[in-house]
Amino acid sequence: LRYGDGENDYSYDEIYFDVGITLNQPEYRLEALFNLEFSNPPEIGLKEEGINDFLFGYYNENFSVEFGNFYETWGRGLILNQVDYQHLDFDTGASTGGLNFEYSKDDLSLSIIAGQIEPRKSTTLLGNYNPRIPNYLLKQDIYGSDLTLSSSDLIMGFSLLFTDQPDNDISSRIGGMRFEKPYNKGDLFLSFIHKTSERKGTENNLETDKGNGIYLSNVNYINDWAI
Repeated sequence: LRYGDGENDYSYDEIYFDVGITLNQPEYRLEALFNLEFSNPPEIGLKEEGINDFLFGYYNENFSVEFGNFYETWGRGLILNQVDYQHLDFDTGASTGGLNFEYSKDDLSLSIIAGQIEPRKSTTLLGNYNPRIPNYLLKQDIYGSDLTLSSSDLIMGFSLLFTDQPDNDISSRIGGMRFEKPYNKGDLFLSFIHKTSERKGTENNLETDKGNGIYLSNVNYINDWAI
């Protein structure tokens, strides 16, 4: 429950309920999670009344299937990092109807996702600006997979993500690989990505943009310190 009453019409009233049901069996686990929100008006964001998020999940020793609103991070998030900061109205998780499949056995882990994200924000670059009510809303279809191979001294990952924005005919492909080398007093992490975006121009021509990214991290532990 969040409530505020201030000057200059800065008032808000928010009520949240998180409900979870779990069925544990020797061979598997079933979960149903629901988030109910009654915000009229919220401090930041759009008016919500009813079920805001839900997730149904099946989990066993080697694989899991999730349907609904899910959040996934590949590697350290250079290609995919889905988060929800409710107090900031910042949510990049898959919206209703998303599907997340994960399989792991021995040194192999595979993730396959498909869904739609709907990030939103307030920006002065567009009309009807209000710092509390978003005036920029984006719908983006996402689907892709991530493969992780692990051994005692090296972890490798390969990712491929596709995105489509049907409202403005923009599609992107993001591929990358990562390497993590743990050692006795630290670890070394290196990740590369390549992104290609295409937008349909006039007379069905395509405008193409390309970009690359790199992430490097080295952590060393010295007694109670980390560098």
